[in-house]
Amino acid sequence: MQNPDPHLPNMSALGTPHPVHKIEDLVQSILAKLDGDGDAGAACKMVASFCSTDKAHRGFCASSDAPWRELVERTFRSTPVDRALFSYDAQLQDRPKFAFTEACFDRALARIAACDFLARALPAIRKQLYEEWRSEVLERGEDEVVRAEDHEDRGLSADAIEGEFLEDYPVAARFAEWRMLAEEKYDEYTAVVQNVYEDEIRAAFPLDGDNPRLGWVGHEASGLGVFGQGLANICADGGGHPLPVRAGSHALHPKPTLTELWANAHENVHAMAERVGRATIFAHHAGITSVWGTGAKAIRRYVLRGVQDGVF
Repeated sequence: MQNPDPHLPNMSALGTPHPVHKIEDLVQSILAKLDGDGDAGAACKMVASFCSTDKAHRGFCASSDAPWRELVERTFRSTPVDRALFSYDAQLQDRPKFAFTEACFDRALARIAACDFLARALPAIRKQLYEEWRSEVLERGEDEVVRAEDHEDRGLSADAIEGEFLEDYPVAARFAEWRMLAEEKYDEYTAVVQNVYEDEIRAAFPLDGDNPRLGWVGHEASGLGVFGQGLANICADGGGHPLPVRAGSHALHPKPTLTELWANAHENVHAMAERVGRATIFAHHAGITSVWGTGAKAIRRYVLRGVQDGVF
């Protein structure tokens, strides 16, 4: 049988593996690879592949020798934020394999939630950016004029107006690409993950139309909510700082270069979406469904900045 992962020793060629092979060679090679990529989703796939390789692997994974607790600690509890978002502390001592497999499933739910959010939120956030941009008051000599009126006075075409908008918000040109990639990624998840997410998670934290918010993340007074606010800033300057300097603006930060915008925005937007997904699953387990609920403020700050705060 072909070894499913070249980084792991092939147990099928060893017969009944020696304990050193099981613990030192096999498990430590798994943990070393986890340290290398830092991707819990990849770690879950790797462990599942390892445990399904053959009878010897399956027997080891089902035995008391299997270091599920160590795998949980290294994969899902290696940082303060990871420990705060982990929902299976009560099971970790007595049912570590259960804790690991459930945490793996939660991570898949978090990833699909992130994809769902991007697919639904990006068009609405682009609309908000565009409407705010069109309603901005510009200085024209001694006069002030609303940008939309200025466009009308100059008789600009829709294409010309779109071109001016993208000059101020160049990363918005990537919204359609990100949305399509998110939809494609969503469709790649198994039917089990999709069904659980749609029946249990999306129902509790709706993402609706022009107000794409995740229940507790949203804020009734701010339209798109705090995620929209944070994502708008990221898309405006690539790093989550105040919006770029434009005519009539008094922002303290200089407008970044196009190179800086495109270099940072993709990573920052998707990292923020990842935090939305993880926070959504945490809120689901903790029963936090209101923006005013216990712990909601700390979760919003985690989503916006990725830092430990409050209950974290």
